Amino acid sequence: MRILYFVDTLGLGGIQTILQNYFERIDRDKFEIEVLSLDIPDETGFELWLNEKSIPVHKIPGITLKKIRDFSRYPALIKQFFHEHGDFDILHMHASSKNAQLMFNAAKQNIPIRIIHSHNTHYQTSSQIQKVIGDILKFPMKKYATDLWACSTIAGEWLFGDDNFTIIPNAIDAGKFEYDEQLRNSVRESLNISDIDFVIGNIGRFVNQKNHFRMISVFNDLLKYIPNAKLVLAGTGDLEYKIKQQVIELGIERNVNFLGYRTDNHALYQAFDVYCMPSFYEGLPVALVEAQASGLPIVFSNTITEEINISKKQNIQLSLEKDNKEWVEALIEISNRQINRKINGELIQKSIFNIENAIGLLENKYQELIVRESFR
Repeated sequence: MRILYFVDTLGLGGIQTILQNYFERIDRDKFEIEVLSLDIPDETGFELWLNEKSIPVHKIPGITLKKIRDFSRYPALIKQFFHEHGDFDILHMHASSKNAQLMFNAAKQNIPIRIIHSHNTHYQTSSQIQKVIGDILKFPMKKYATDLWACSTIAGEWLFGDDNFTIIPNAIDAGKFEYDEQLRNSVRESLNISDIDFVIGNIGRFVNQKNHFRMISVFNDLLKYIPNAKLVLAGTGDLEYKIKQQVIELGIERNVNFLGYRTDNHALYQAFDVYCMPSFYEGLPVALVEAQASGLPIVFSNTITEEINISKKQNIQLSLEKDNKEWVEALIEISNRQINRKINGELIQKSIFNIENAIGLLENKYQELIVRESFR
């Protein structure tokens, strides 16, 4: 069975991390996998990993879909790609409606199974024109897709409306994140964090979606009650400079660690005491699954699906409309708890968010779709 996966970028983000988890476990004797992407400069983390795993990678040359003219060049290049690379049994598209042309060409190429997989609940652009184009393109994209999938209910409803869709979980290698006291001590020492410091962590891109400005504002208020609190932020992004300036203006540089891009996220979770995510929107954030797999309690915004709340007794979900005081109180409450992180992490181990449990679901689904098409 030959499957073509499509992603917007070959940078290493949330969707790419999910695909890594599935690609590590999928039966490569049964499923021949290849990856197609737009041609985004300087975003190669996922591409390097795919090359290491001997998974073929293709790019649509010169196309980023960030310029209007790209949309006029896109159809011919997609047609050329399918002409050169032959037939696929499945197109599994992890992208938004701006890539509807790919779904159309896949239908013309007679690829029998064409899956569009939703991972978000908002457009990531601030351009109203691009949002309007995205809304318009939802209709032809759904028309030419044979199957609609989503990582969560709200992600499916955003892209597919009232149409029926299947939920496929954002699964992780849960064992990799299992709590390790020795690793925790080692990482905290490397970050100059003492045993008595209360550490709030967040791993994610510095973009508007993640709402770092609010997080830092809450943290600044928390320091009045827990002066030995530390905020550890891993990631890079367009807003990184402005966020660092906010920290400087508040005079809390000694309490905030900016780690930049990291590849050892599994180790960083060990060093945290709580994970905070006040995002404006998310599909189903992998970071919150990983954090809970490490046994961490999470404090997260009500804009994030309740489906992520696996360790319910340990977690706190708050409205972004609540003032800083309520967020501070939630963090103080967690700082006073005695938490057994081993037991918390076991909930993820047993759940469908563990790749060991989820991979069978995905493989069976692909096989069911192939059988379905054989009777048409």
